[in-house]
Amino acid sequence: MDKPSISDVTKTCRQVGCSFPQDGICLEGLPDPLQCPHLVPLSVDEAKESGNPPEQQVDEIDAAAGETEEEVSIDNWLPLPDGYELGIAEARRITAAQEARVVVLAGEPAAGKTTLVACLYEKFCEGHFASLQFKGSNTLLAFERACHLSRTSSEAEEADTQPTKGLHPRFFHLVVRDQEGNDNGQHILLTDLSGEVYQRATNYTEDAKKLSFIRRADAFLLLLDGKRLASKLERQEVFGRGLLLLRSLTEAGMLDHTSSVRVAISKVDLLQPNIVDRNTVEFVNYVKSEVATYAAERYKNFDVVEIASRPRKGSGLPYAYGLDLLIRDWLKSDPIRISPPIYPVGEMPSRGREADLFLWRHFAR
Repeated sequence: MDKPSISDVTKTCRQVGCSFPQDGICLEGLPDPLQCPHLVPLSVDEAKESGNPPEQQVDEIDAAAGETEEEVSIDNWLPLPDGYELGIAEARRITAAQEARVVVLAGEPAAGKTTLVACLYEKFCEGHFASLQFKGSNTLLAFERACHLSRTSSEAEEADTQPTKGLHPRFFHLVVRDQEGNDNGQHILLTDLSGEVYQRATNYTEDAKKLSFIRRADAFLLLLDGKRLASKLERQEVFGRGLLLLRSLTEAGMLDHTSSVRVAISKVDLLQPNIVDRNTVEFVNYVKSEVATYAAERYKNFDVVEIASRPRKGSGLPYAYGLDLLIRDWLKSDPIRISPPIYPVGEMPSRGREADLFLWRHFAR
């Protein structure tokens, strides 16, 4: 389609840098620039400068709008995700459509929850990771935002991660498949929730009961901040509050004996024997032992792991240390399946509501 002549232009573009008012070329590259959603009518003064009277301008805009409504069909348009974190309703649609693992990342502020998510995504951006390959995601913009402060473009002096501020659960979505590409892809939903929420759940059982999405989790990962465990002033508080969070969620019924629970000592690059004293090494071993003793009586599937999502330079640990074992562990267990209703074998009613008859026809056993 020919671009409109400058004398016929009755709209201007609200996008910065668009040259449409000058040369009639759309910044978005649309073949018909007049269909661009960023166009707005010219003001009266701009219309006078263009040589078109305002009355003529309005008539032309109305006519163009009418033609657009008649010519443009949205029947074949595909719904696309906005790319940001998913709410519970959006996550539920994914778990209803296919088998998906829901992984809850818990821990107090700065424990490394969002950093773990960002580093997983960055490893898949590089290629295969943990013998898996990236297949897709509905939250690409959310992943990119989580990674921003670790990249050169942020102009930060050192790699960092923006703390999560949301008080309601949001989810990162990731689809991976085996490196050989033999499967159709496995969906993973990773929670994104502020550490302050877990602080409240630690202090008050009523707040713990509000975290009902944890009951749906295929895997629960509690992160203990290794940086604070290395501090003799903070280590007891970190250990004690981590254990209290497990106890609070268990007493509230969010975790039970069927739950798959992992406790991760994060930032283990700061806990290596060559940089901390013997007392610190012994304390970390004590934490592992006490947590394992507590969990053995309450959870069927439990383990303590060590991770360093973004280890310091010179530590000798690879980037995303321990995350390959974690993601493989998440995919190893069968995802929770929602069973359809089962009707006992018997004679199907000859009369009744059509909805009930449909269930008899399709789900009778």
